[in-house]
Amino acid sequence: MNFNLTLSSLQRLVEEDALTDQDRLQELAEPSGITAAMPYTGETLIRLRIDLQEEFKGASTDWGSSSTKWQPIDGQVSVVLHKALSKLPREIAMSKGFWRYLSVYCSQIVCQRYGYKDLENEFDKRHFGEKIFDSYLPRLWFRGELSIDLNAEDPYWLTRLGISDFWSSFVLRRIYAQSKPLIRSLVKYFFVPGKIDFYRDEVPITTLEAFRDLGPAVRRQHSLSPFELMDEADCTHTLKLLASELLIERVASED
Repeated sequence: MNFNLTLSSLQRLVEEDALTDQDRLQELAEPSGITAAMPYTGETLIRLRIDLQEEFKGASTDWGSSSTKWQPIDGQVSVVLHKALSKLPREIAMSKGFWRYLSVYCSQIVCQRYGYKDLENEFDKRHFGEKIFDSYLPRLWFRGELSIDLNAEDPYWLTRLGISDFWSSFVLRRIYAQSKPLIRSLVKYFFVPGKIDFYRDEVPITTLEAFRDLGPAVRRQHSLSPFELMDEADCTHTLKLLASELLIERVASED
C-alpha cells in the first residue's frame, strides 16, 4: 500500500471534487521513494481516522479556525495522532507526500478544523501537508513528538497544554525546536501550573506577550548555548536568566 501523494495529485482530487473519495485517493497514491520503511498498515490509519473523528464530535461548525475553543481539541488530537504514529521514522515525518496523503485520508476533520464551506474556493494546499509546520496534522504530530515526557505517568501531559500560537509560531518553526528538553521547559515555564501571571518591568502582560518577548532572546541564545546537548534543568535555568534580562517576572499560583 502506498502512502505518498504528490501536489499535482492533491490538486487533481480537489478539481474532481473527490477529496473524500478513498478509492480515488488510493488510485493516485504513489511510492514515496523514501528508504525508511513505513511501520504501519492501512488498518492503523483506519483506526486513527475513526479516533480523530471521535475527538471532533464536540466541535461546532460555528467555530472559526482561530477560535480558542479549538485549543483542547487540538491538544487531544495531537495526543491521539502521535500515539497512533509514535514510531514514524523521521524521514517519513518530514515528507510532504505522506502528510498530503494522510490529510486527504482524514479530509473530513481537516476541512472542519479550517472551516471549509466551499472546497473549490476555500481549498488551501498549506492545510493539507504542503507546509509541515503549518498544516494541521503534521503540526500536531510534531507537537506530540517534541513535548512527550517519557518520565511522566502520562507522557502526553505537556502536549495537551498551550495555545496554537505558542506551538505554531514560538516552537515548531524555530530551529531550537530540535531540543526536546528545551521544549518541555518552555511548556512548563508558560503553562505549569495553570495559573501564572507575567509582568514586564512590574507592568502586567499576557502570556502571549511574554512568550513573544522571550522568543527572540531564545533564538539569539541558541547561537551560544547548545540546547540540544543541555538537560531540562539547564534549559529552565537559561530561560529564567533570559527572562530576567528582559525584566520579565513570572508569578505562579498553585490555586
